[in-house]
Amino acid sequence: MQKLFYYSFFFLILIVGCKSKEKATTQSFPQTDGIEKLAITEQEEIKFQELFFAGSKEKLLGNRKQASEYFEKALAINPNAAVVWFELALIKDAQQNLTEATLFAEKAVTLDPENKWYLLLLGDFYKNLRRYDDASEVINKMIALNPENIENYYELASVHILNNDLKKAIAVYDGLEKKYGPKEDIIIQKQKIYLEMNNTDAAIDEIQKLVTAYPGQVKYLGVLAELYQKVGESEKALETYKKINEIDPNNPFVQLSLAEYYERAGEKENAQKALRKAFENPDLDIDTKIKILLNFYNITEREKSELDFALELNELCIEAHPENPKGYAMYGDFLFRGGKFNEAIEVYEKVLAFDKSRYLVWNQLLMATSEVEDYERMASASKEALELFPSLPSFYFFNGVANYQLKDYKQSVNAFETGKEFVFDNPTLKMQFFSNLGDAYYGLQKHPQAFENYQKALDIEPNNPYILNNYAYYLAELNQDLEKAAEMSKKSNELAPNNPSYLDTYAWILYRLSNFEEAKKLMEKAFASGGKSPVLIDHYGDILYKLGNTKEAKENWEKAFEKDPNIEGLKEKIERGSLDEE
Repeated sequence: MQKLFYYSFFFLILIVGCKSKEKATTQSFPQTDGIEKLAITEQEEIKFQELFFAGSKEKLLGNRKQASEYFEKALAINPNAAVVWFELALIKDAQQNLTEATLFAEKAVTLDPENKWYLLLLGDFYKNLRRYDDASEVINKMIALNPENIENYYELASVHILNNDLKKAIAVYDGLEKKYGPKEDIIIQKQKIYLEMNNTDAAIDEIQKLVTAYPGQVKYLGVLAELYQKVGESEKALETYKKINEIDPNNPFVQLSLAEYYERAGEKENAQKALRKAFENPDLDIDTKIKILLNFYNITEREKSELDFALELNELCIEAHPENPKGYAMYGDFLFRGGKFNEAIEVYEKVLAFDKSRYLVWNQLLMATSEVEDYERMASASKEALELFPSLPSFYFFNGVANYQLKDYKQSVNAFETGKEFVFDNPTLKMQFFSNLGDAYYGLQKHPQAFENYQKALDIEPNNPYILNNYAYYLAELNQDLEKAAEMSKKSNELAPNNPSYLDTYAWILYRLSNFEEAKKLMEKAFASGGKSPVLIDHYGDILYKLGNTKEAKENWEKAFEKDPNIEGLKEKIERGSLDEE
């Protein structure tokens, strides 16, 4: 509509401007069928022009109400001025009053039936009102005025389609085809209509016209093959694909089409063969390849058997596009999914050598280093990532975890404290920062800060068994608030039953509370649940010693020492044959 609006203002300047040059004392407006000829004085003509230009100015300024008032006053002088009715129609349309807009447009067309802009506007209104018969009548008038304008024919066919009069639409396209030959857009539209009419033979015949008219264009053979496949003529589809392959054997899109065909036919080996050929072709753009690989990525989430073939396609993609980081990034994700974390790390590092701005790749790299517990690499990579993305909390989190595992508790605390300030609207992540701060502060022997952060984490997620366990265990280690520790540990075991580590914590707290028999039962349950940690065995030895089983206690201390000779005080207990507290 905006195009019409600006045209109308330019158009009225020409019309009204030309009339103002006339020297007659009266102005005569053209007479159309059924409309009485009207003569006005020169003075009235001047007033008409003033009102018209005033209305046009207000319209340009967006003051539709004032514009309408000026136009209506102009009509009071000359009700046969088609351009004013046209302008009012545009205003009513802008005001969402389509009914009145249509009436005004009809008036403009009645007064000036050969004006293509008035006809075009009225045709649009009829379409919007779903008055398709009226719209087609208007478009036919436009065709009669300018039979060489091809766009009017397309518009007429479109109206027939909207009116579900498909035969008339076909007739329009037939006329265009007769005049201009088998143009692609005409044929494709006819094919679509025939399919809508369930006339598949006619649809196929239409595409055959393009194949015959343009024998060197394999894309039309491709359209034909797809059409055969769509209508269930699989053998003809395959025959057509093979013909394309003979004409253009290096066309990767043909290979993709063949792969799709074989996949539908259940011929998996042939489908994979065609895909390999397409992927090794550098003429197939990498974005298309990545799109296919993403589909495989979704499939391999459910069907691990497809992973090896997906990795093979990734390798072919990289060979065809060795300088494009997209292929490497996708390959890294597949390696990660397949549990090949060290290989994934190497690939992600290649991606970052191309482009360090990919924060998602940094994230994947850090996750892979976490999986293989390469904390030195995680610490250095997260540090570099933070230099590039200083406001992303996840990189602070990885840095904090890495330094904690490397026993650099000070740096770990710094990372967690800084990173938590960048967490917004994510209580789960905030909770994880507080929980890890508790661990890191405990490593620094800053026990009040450790317990304060554990409590903040529990305030967010009170039923988190991991935090309940760690908080309770460290209280037990310090022999502090044991009743509170016992309550938290009991809760963690209710939330996550049969966890050896949590059972050990509860047993150790009961040991501190001198409830040795119950502590022994819990430790035995921990072993039955798969507990093999040297710390558990050491604790069990202490419990047995308290119950008077000194021989078994020493045996367990020796087992724990074999697994980990660095447990504090363990060697001395074995040498003494007793607890140091004695």
